[in-house]
Amino acid sequence: MPQDSLPTSQFLETPSPGGEFQVGDILVILRRHVALVVILLILAETLAVFRYMATQKMYRADATLLIEQRLSTSSPMEAFLQQAWMSTPYFNTQYRLFKSRGLAERVIRTLNLLEDPIFNPVRSVAFSSTASFEEFGAEVDTSALATAGRRVLGGLFVKPIPNTYLVDITYISSSPQLAAKLANGFAEVFIEWDAEKRFRAVGQASSFLGSQIKTLKDEITDKEAQLLAYSRRIDIVPTSQAGGNDSSVTVQRLQALNADYIRAVSDRVDKESKFREVLSSDPAAILENFGEGPLQEQRKLVAELEQEYAGKLGIYKPEWPAMRELKAKIEKAREHLGTLIKKAIAEVRSQAEANYQRALRREQLMTSELARQKVEVLDLNSAAIEYNNLKVEISTRRQLHNRLMSKLSEAEVAAQMEGTWEPNVRVVDRAMVPSSPFKPSLRENLLYGCVIALALSFAMIFFFEFMDRRVKTPEELERLVGWPVLAVIPDISAKKRRYGYGYGYGYGYGYGYGYGYGYGGSSRSRRKKGKQVGNPRVEANMPAGRSIDLIPHVHPKMPVSEAYRSLRTALLLSTAANLEVVSITSSVPGEGKTATSANLAVVMAQLGKRVLLVDADLRKPRLHQVFQVSNRLGLVNVLAASAEPDEVLYPSGVPNLWLIPSGPLPPNPSELLAAGSMREFVKWATARFDFLILDTPPVLPVTDPIPVGTLVDGVVLCVDAGFVLRENVLASRDRFALAEVKVLGTVLNRFQSGRGHRGKSSYQVYETYYRESQVLDSADSAA
Repeated sequence: MPQDSLPTSQFLETPSPGGEFQVGDILVILRRHVALVVILLILAETLAVFRYMATQKMYRADATLLIEQRLSTSSPMEAFLQQAWMSTPYFNTQYRLFKSRGLAERVIRTLNLLEDPIFNPVRSVAFSSTASFEEFGAEVDTSALATAGRRVLGGLFVKPIPNTYLVDITYISSSPQLAAKLANGFAEVFIEWDAEKRFRAVGQASSFLGSQIKTLKDEITDKEAQLLAYSRRIDIVPTSQAGGNDSSVTVQRLQALNADYIRAVSDRVDKESKFREVLSSDPAAILENFGEGPLQEQRKLVAELEQEYAGKLGIYKPEWPAMRELKAKIEKAREHLGTLIKKAIAEVRSQAEANYQRALRREQLMTSELARQKVEVLDLNSAAIEYNNLKVEISTRRQLHNRLMSKLSEAEVAAQMEGTWEPNVRVVDRAMVPSSPFKPSLRENLLYGCVIALALSFAMIFFFEFMDRRVKTPEELERLVGWPVLAVIPDISAKKRRYGYGYGYGYGYGYGYGYGYGYGGSSRSRRKKGKQVGNPRVEANMPAGRSIDLIPHVHPKMPVSEAYRSLRTALLLSTAANLEVVSITSSVPGEGKTATSANLAVVMAQLGKRVLLVDADLRKPRLHQVFQVSNRLGLVNVLAASAEPDEVLYPSGVPNLWLIPSGPLPPNPSELLAAGSMREFVKWATARFDFLILDTPPVLPVTDPIPVGTLVDGVVLCVDAGFVLRENVLASRDRFALAEVKVLGTVLNRFQSGRGHRGKSSYQVYETYYRESQVLDSADSAA
């Protein structure tokens, strides 16, 4: 921008400061594409309704269970510690069992789902209406049952209620009856399964003791028979009755060994029973009586951390850093506790196995020692000792039998107590048959459709705006080239054109230079020669067939005439020096430069100045048609020295305005405009007239405006809003800068203030003001 140029933004709408993006710019873009947003919204909501109508209705049934952990009742402190360290893995195990295939198959068998016409309509016809599932149990294919189990698990959802022992069992199905049936079925079958698991654990110990007792009974009977047969065969009498020395060392040793053997066998049976019980018992039962140590300390630590977390949870949110750190400590303590639990269980089982092995080795050792001692006793009194041995063996087995019978009685009592205890899993709320589906939701579908439509429309709008390289607003034009926008000429066409798609306007005929340039897109669809579409409000006060050319002279009170007077004012104030010669050009053909030249000349003449308008477009001249004068002689003749300037000077019909047409088309227009004769002509014109306006060709297709621009006080670049590309305007700026041509500013033609522009434009202000003035004038005339 030249140093002596002045800003002219006071004549325009207030532009956005610099390149700052404002909220109003978003509203401008949305307003320009509001039809796209509405269409996408309607389409998305329609698809949402169709999807709602086409989607299968799903029903949800909820059952609530209370799952409590079975604790040891030895002491309140042990019960609290057991709950602290066993709660998380115990409850997670219960939740996982709900999703197991084994439980699903139990539910199918219990509810006879393969016979249910709702669950399995195809298979149900193969069963009799009165036959039960068990009658066909042998015929049911295992793979079919497994497939049905996976299908049943697909609709099951287990959700624990935080900070409680309650669990929601949710089942989703297309049938409301089936959803309620399966939700209740899973709850009931799980309770039965849990009770069966506890009874099975107690029954394993009872079975082992019973088998051992039966074995001992058989051995005692066999030994008694052997003793009776032996005594009859050898007619032996007990040593004490025969006067034998029962106090001999050998006999005493044998008696002591027999007593030790009895204790060893009893100890072995007891250790083996405990070892098998430890192997088949739950971890909780193994650790019920676990003594003090690191495990108990870790339990207390976890309990204290969880109690601290629960207390702070009422004050802080879980996302609070301190709460996250405390939660991490709890998880780490639980992991360490789990490690200690596994280690403790392994130690208990290892200790039980070691005790059993030691008892077994001791029994074996005692057996071998007893056998050796028997040999020694037999040497003394083989018959008596054999007899006594049989009696000892019988006595030993009787004592062992009595101990096992006592343990079996204890196991039976424990089993009976287990049956009398209240189950730790109970149904709180049974599932009811749902009355209405929960999916699909019309409200959610409409909401998702709205969100998707808005997101898609915003993406498309962003894409269109990003790909659209045309200049559309004065703010954009000023930011693009850095030159002031001297005036904004409104679009007066009847049909509001969309950017890039026009219908033809009263701005001129366009150009056909034939240089191969493709600037500005398709102008043929926008500017058809001779076709002029006007605003009905303007045409009501205009003679038929007239265009925007000379409109300040024909209708000086129209808003568009005021826009040209704004251009006049901006030009006079654009430089501190005396402005006498101005050339008008554009980037590409069809941007309204000829209409701008003619109307600017009219408003300049209306100031009372002598104005000369010269058609310097030697390739596609049009000013002679606008002013309806002959083009036989003109500027070409003056530059070719075949005529004097006074000979080609024509009155325009507008006071104080004269016209020099282009004349015949020359073969070398660029050379003529760059010749010295052109400089002499400009000197002649400035000496005779107060203001000289030159209408030059577009700057991108040809180089004619460049030599002319070096002769004038400044150049005005016309830009067609919504037609010319940014690249074209920038290319024009670069050409002028390269040739050091002074540019006074730009004129934005065909601007549609009502579409895609933020705020209220000066054109709208002028239009409202002059409409009111015309109404008042009409009223005064009528009076």
